[in-house]
Amino acid sequence: MAYRIPKKANRYQKPPCGNTLNMSDPLARGIKAAYLLNEGAGSKVINYAHAVNGVVATPTTSWGRGYGGSSYKGNGSNTYVTLGSSSTNPWLNIPGEMTIVSMINLTNTSSLGSICTDGASGYQWIFEANRQAGKISIGWTSNLWVYSTAALVANTWYTVGMTRSLSGCTYTASTWINGLFDNSGTTTTVPSSQQGSWIGRLSNSGQHFNGTIEYVYIWNRVLSSTEMLTIHEHPY
Repeated sequence: MAYRIPKKANRYQKPPCGNTLNMSDPLARGIKAAYLLNEGAGSKVINYAHAVNGVVATPTTSWGRGYGGSSYKGNGSNTYVTLGSSSTNPWLNIPGEMTIVSMINLTNTSSLGSICTDGASGYQWIFEANRQAGKISIGWTSNLWVYSTAALVANTWYTVGMTRSLSGCTYTASTWINGLFDNSGTTTTVPSSQQGSWIGRLSNSGQHFNGTIEYVYIWNRVLSSTEMLTIHEHPY
């Protein structure tokens, strides 16, 4: 991302906790959330795009070694991060065009788990893994579920992404794997407005993520294919 930390020894070096996001970088245009999940301890996570903290809600540890440093560790049963609602984190009210990019490592390919979601009685977005074994999926309405054509392998790192574009009254939701376009689907159903956002679970209904999440970035625009590949190759 806008930190531009180079690869070292085939691993990305995650910036230390408290580092500053370079908002003048072209990739920072439209960014609403940059969760590096590099805190390593405690009960807060930092949104480096805004001065907003998320709360780690779990009775057990939710930190572990990631790809390039400390990262969020989901146990598949009771770990998650509460990012806030429209009153506490209004930057995540994004019912229109958007992009989410994350780096994940699944513990298995059988446990349905949410990467990042917003909604309760209705959904602004659902970005998840393992609704179908090893696949990422996107949805916000019962008449749209877009599944990746590529299946992920457990205990392997992937950059995964979702984009949502709007043309007229038609939304196009697309999956991305390792910076490359994978699959898409369309709907005319309008996403719900912000009700509450989470990393690692779906609202109050579970779907706790089982694995490691290295980072989560969210934009209120659709990144280009070049930008998606750049994030994959230089996430910091």
